[in-house]
Amino acid sequence: MKKEEILKKAREEGSDEMEKFVQSAAMWCGAIIMAVFLISFSIIRRLNDQNTSDLTATICAGVAAENFFIYKRIHNKRNLVFAIIMTIGAVLSVIFFVLERLNGR
Repeated sequence: MKKEEILKKAREEGSDEMEKFVQSAAMWCGAIIMAVFLISFSIIRRLNDQNTSDLTATICAGVAAENFFIYKRIHNKRNLVFAIIMTIGAVLSVIFFVLERLNGR
């Protein structure tokens, strides 16, 4: 197969490795920024004696969903383990959130 034929076939498939790399890097950048904001807001809320479980549940649920999606597509067990851990974190955070609301805080 000639070089031109290989390039033509790759273009027809619509698969662009650079695009995939940029999307992956962007997701990691977004995750890091979310983590920085989560930590910052959690510290501020804790200093004001406020609960942070709603923030934690939101981030954990998002990370769990992303990792379950990745696992479903490429079957990387590391993503499955991380998704399960984040799901547990999200569930526990929701439980703490509800319990604190029931206790009137």
